[in-house]
Amino acid sequence: MSMTAAQHQKRLDDDGELSIAAERAEQECRETLLALKRWHYPERINWAIKWQYAGEQDVTEALYDLCHDELALALSLLDTDALEAVRILKECRSKAVEDVLGRMDFEAITKLIIEESKRDAA
Repeated sequence: MSMTAAQHQKRLDDDGELSIAAERAEQECRETLLALKRWHYPERINWAIKWQYAGEQDVTEALYDLCHDELALALSLLDTDALEAVRILKECRSKAVEDVLGRMDFEAITKLIIEESKRDAA
């Protein structure tokens, strides 16, 4: 059974809105994680939706995994070149946050948020 033009357009509009909402969620998560705060999100586990969070521990683990040598360098520079140490630390923090974001499915998260809001409204 084929879709009508109106159904097709609605599907495109819904997909576009979902994509924009997912990008917004990703940006909100990025800003929260850069501040080393927790960002709560839903995740489907079997048949239930459970709220999880990404936070400072995830960023710290990624930071250590990705930037171990840079962290050691930054710490060694703190007394001699504090500005360079801070620059290195900020760059490493950004890498770690992007790594955490890369492991999250913001489209699925956004769909679950929409599903939860519809369930709450009903």
